[in-house]
Amino acid sequence: MQGQKQFCLTLDLRDDEALIQEYEQYHKPGNTWPEIIASIRDSGILDMQIYRTGTQLIMVMTVDNSFSFEDKALRDSQYPIVKEWERLMTKFQCADADASGIRNGSLISGDSLLNCISGNSHPNWGRIHLFYD
Repeated sequence: MQGQKQFCLTLDLRDDEALIQEYEQYHKPGNTWPEIIASIRDSGILDMQIYRTGTQLIMVMTVDNSFSFEDKALRDSQYPIVKEWERLMTKFQCADADASGIRNGSLISGDSLLNCISGNSHPNWGRIHLFYD
């Protein structure tokens, strides 16, 4: 993974099964808007995986060395379609985004979480999608 970094972020969905199912529909392969995929790739995100247990999501991102959350937020703020997607996604999420664009302000560091969910090994975690299968 030379030249790459990984980040884990958490997010809580609203405790409403219908909303959770709708959220998952938006994130199935082929359903995420192509402009969103492009903005993810253009920002230096090489791989993105989302796992869910109950209402909690864990996002694991592999990024190149050019990636920064601040740059991603600045880029996203300049594209109306990305802002529209973010507005749409807020109906599923419990908290508002902080200044960095990270919802719940919950960036996780360290290897413990990665070891737990690597390869979808934990039986209570369900993989939602992988952008770059």
